[in-house]
Amino acid sequence: EMLRRKFEEEGIVLHLGRELNEVQYKENAFTITFGGKTITSEKFVVAAGRKPQIAKLNLDVAGVHWSDKGIEVDAYGRTNKRHIWAIGDVLGAPIFTHFAEHGGRTVLKNLLLPFKKKIHNQYIPRVTFTDPEIASIGMLEEEALQKYSASKLAIYHLPLPTIDRAVTEGEHDGFIKILTKKW
Repeated sequence: EMLRRKFEEEGIVLHLGRELNEVQYKENAFTITFGGKTITSEKFVVAAGRKPQIAKLNLDVAGVHWSDKGIEVDAYGRTNKRHIWAIGDVLGAPIFTHFAEHGGRTVLKNLLLPFKKKIHNQYIPRVTFTDPEIASIGMLEEEALQKYSASKLAIYHLPLPTIDRAVTEGEHDGFIKILTKKW
């Protein structure tokens, strides 16, 4: 909701989950038609998401388990074929370069030190570089509520102007939300 409000303040209108019929660009403006509606705009952004492009890798011939969501690996980065390992975007979500780097380091350590295996599934920060920025690490709130009862969770909500860094940067919009298990 905060993001939607921020967008509206900046004159940005979001049309989410729409199937486009037509897009034209003339005279420095876009004409966009979707769902029987036509709008014009000076800017146009399509955020369609990403998914691994692995169908052409012929993984079935190698006997490696995969789906449209990505290649299946265990906690160490191995596929169902113990001699084949996979890292990065081919695994599917999350598709972040720092996650791929973490996976690469984990797999390399496991190959070089097979008796001291390191688990690949660790919490990795996620950041979307918008204004305001959105970042998270660990479980989403819905996941935490499914795993633990609400009475076992402590939820802290801090308005951004109470954070020193936000004050020095002159940022007023936003918040920090922390979910932790009660001890």
